[in-house]
Amino acid sequence: MDELTLLREFRSDAPGPSTAETTAARDRLLAALHDVRSGSGRGTASPHRGVLGGRAGRRFWIPVAVAAAAMAVGIAAASVAVSCPRRTQPGSKPAALTAAIVLRQAAAAAARRPGGHGRFFVSESEYITPANGQDDPALRTIWIGNGVTGRLVQGGHGAAVITPGISFGRRTLTWAQLRSLPTAPGPLLADIARVSRNMGQPLANAEFSTVVGLLFESPSPPALRSALYDAAARLPGVTLVSGSRDLIGRTAAEVYLPPGFPGNGGEALFFDPSSSAVLGVASPDGSRLQCPPIWEDAVLASGYVNSKHQLPPGAPRNPRPVTRAIRVSGCPKPSSAQPTASPAPGRPTPTTSATSSQQAPGSAHG
Repeated sequence: MDELTLLREFRSDAPGPSTAETTAARDRLLAALHDVRSGSGRGTASPHRGVLGGRAGRRFWIPVAVAAAAMAVGIAAASVAVSCPRRTQPGSKPAALTAAIVLRQAAAAAARRPGGHGRFFVSESEYITPANGQDDPALRTIWIGNGVTGRLVQGGHGAAVITPGISFGRRTLTWAQLRSLPTAPGPLLADIARVSRNMGQPLANAEFSTVVGLLFESPSPPALRSALYDAAARLPGVTLVSGSRDLIGRTAAEVYLPPGFPGNGGEALFFDPSSSAVLGVASPDGSRLQCPPIWEDAVLASGYVNSKHQLPPGAPRNPRPVTRAIRVSGCPKPSSAQPTASPAPGRPTPTTSATSSQQAPGSAHG
């Protein structure tokens, strides 16, 4: 076990600094990183390759290593486990693990995963939107093309064309730009912070959304996925929900960030720490984890293919039964509006509707 791991896990069960204190410390650190990268600090900035950040941050990380380690300790201490009545038995003891520990476990697993290749990255999931009265699951399949248009088939509404590109905060990346992002967690988090500002929510919430978007329905290579999990472990306020299961009942690690403003939904990521596989994403209704979510997705299958009608191995033809949340007193009532598709993070926006002759969900063509 190295010194940084010891620092991260030391007194991880003890109360840490407040969210405001941690956020202020992060802002000071990111400002220092920006100064060094821009050449205004005492460190030496490396030339920045590519439009949206290559691997320039690696050389200047040493001068701020001590500050980064101290921040990591504070964040690991602050990222404690919370008990969720929707997913665990009332009165159960919180898990000894923290969000930082399970996220770093997933980061290590992601680094060991093999890469993939293909003209499209396809992800099939099923979703519910209880806030709009849709408690029954519907299938969603999206093909994201490498420089070519992709395709979205969702909820029986026909197919739509998806423009090339991957969401990265306020920007859109090509596959090449995605794969040139830094794979060291510190420089990557600095890039994430830069593209996540001014998005109508606190910076940590916007950063978490950016991270989740690149882990969910995006062709992020193993080294980048590892760095994304590690970056999420450094964000203030991210907590571990004990005894969690995803939408279709699979045992999952769930990390959750409460909403930045009253009336907003929070954000949750479900994953398997031992394999780093993303199992689902959700928007809990504010801080009411025991209530049905605003929307929730479960990933059924994903992978690289060479046709926008081809499905990944193991993709089912029908939605699986869902584990329904129990509506308790105080939960918001569903909207009377017609159910709509869930606005999951990182999803490209369809540009035009496809013709009715396009392939229906569940069918595969090589």
